[in-house]
Amino acid sequence: MLRQGVEFFVCLSLAVILFKAFLIEGYVITTGSMAPTLLGYHKQITCPSCGAEFALGISNGKAPERATCPNCDQASIDTTELLPNDGDQVLVNKSAYAFRWPRRWEVTVFRNPNNTDEAYVKRVVGLPGEMLQIQRGDVFVDGEIARKSLETQRGLRILVHDHAHQPPSTETDWQPRWTGDQPFWQPRGSGYAVDTRADQSRPAQMAWLTYRHWIRTGGKHLTRLKMPAWPANTPLPWPSMDPVRYEAGSGELVCRGAMALDTRDRLKDLSTDRKFLAAVEQLYTESHIAPLTDFYAYNRQIAGNGDSAVVRDLMLSTTVDFKTGQGELRIEMNDGVDTFTWILNTKTQQVELLAGGRDPVRVAALPKKFLNDSVLLEMSLFDRQVLCALDGKLVFEPWALPLTPPGKTAPRRQVRIGADGIRLHVMTLRLYRDVYYTAEGNSGSLTWTLRNSASRPEFFVLGDNSPVSVDTRLWDKGKAVTPQLLMGKPFLVHLPARTTSLKLGNWQGRLRVPDLSRIRYIR
Repeated sequence: MLRQGVEFFVCLSLAVILFKAFLIEGYVITTGSMAPTLLGYHKQITCPSCGAEFALGISNGKAPERATCPNCDQASIDTTELLPNDGDQVLVNKSAYAFRWPRRWEVTVFRNPNNTDEAYVKRVVGLPGEMLQIQRGDVFVDGEIARKSLETQRGLRILVHDHAHQPPSTETDWQPRWTGDQPFWQPRGSGYAVDTRADQSRPAQMAWLTYRHWIRTGGKHLTRLKMPAWPANTPLPWPSMDPVRYEAGSGELVCRGAMALDTRDRLKDLSTDRKFLAAVEQLYTESHIAPLTDFYAYNRQIAGNGDSAVVRDLMLSTTVDFKTGQGELRIEMNDGVDTFTWILNTKTQQVELLAGGRDPVRVAALPKKFLNDSVLLEMSLFDRQVLCALDGKLVFEPWALPLTPPGKTAPRRQVRIGADGIRLHVMTLRLYRDVYYTAEGNSGSLTWTLRNSASRPEFFVLGDNSPVSVDTRLWDKGKAVTPQLLMGKPFLVHLPARTTSLKLGNWQGRLRVPDLSRIRYIR
């Protein structure tokens, strides 16, 4: 029996060693270069205002003492008493690249070209022999934009706002980001109910539920409001000290960033002129509706919307429960240049896509499930293409957009949902953005040609947390990932954990507990 037990233990140990050496191995993520896809050392924060959870990265053993909620822009959240958590633990398939190269947008583990003792995890974006460019946040390959599939978009998308988490109405510096035409759109649960069918008091009509990116403070955007004349005998704001100024030449009242409450009240104290008071109030509201940016709550930042780049690549994800009616549900998105409208028509039993005009560029049959069950609708403008999906399936081929430069004015209201002649319940509302890739040194563009010689094919890799990721953009010229450096493909976050405090009598310590909600496959 003893001999059999020893033999079993030896065989099991050899099997584990061989399994680890050739098939699967576990790694712990230590840095935030792939956040929020993969988290390094971090603190898990629950926003005291809206209740949304998010991670704050720990760098060099320290985390910022204050954080800003990415969901409701609540700033100065105290993190000093929160316990640090380890990074995500991932399983890596070490044989994934034994018979093929990594694919574009695939997450991979490799040895650092500058120090082969270090293991890095990044996302592959450039393949051997390609000329890679980064322009205005997008990746271009051989002069063509590299577009992502729906599955890949889901793997990279970053949550901007979840309507299920709302600050209380008593907070004076907050207004809901989704606002609906009244009396049609009414709050219900985590979403809205709408009824635009005709009745005796009114005809059927299109009613809109609009997203406006309300921020509480900060920002460098300019908000302009027409005001032909400044009130007589009223002192003008001091140009170099005040965020509000009056431009007599254009007859505009201008505000830089989100106007503070005390600034609004101070301006109102200057005059009793009704038009002036109304203009100040309107400017206050409009100044808080900001362009969306590539803000990362994970990074070491206090204010959320200062020096970040404007992002126009958005995705709306909404669960809709159609009730009844002969009419239309519309999802409308714009990028500051053109407007794109996805129409689901219950009368004609068709779905259409309009791209900047009246004639549809895509037409398909309305899936019957839309009429009989709740469905998940997703529409995105990632990578200069319009993508529309119902329950994870494309309703028609994506519509490719011309690579026109973005408009000079960043859009403030980029997404809205319209209903005409129907009754339905919008059950969930989540807005996401694409990764905005910054170039070398955070400049506007980068060009890199990858070699593909028989002895040295190369791959270009980027981190999802582009502002802080150390990747091919920042390595010495000539340094890229070669096949010899590839270690495998991570496929599962298998042991995420949180640190909690535990007290037994006079003893108090820390304990790591599994966080089962974060076990997931890596896209």
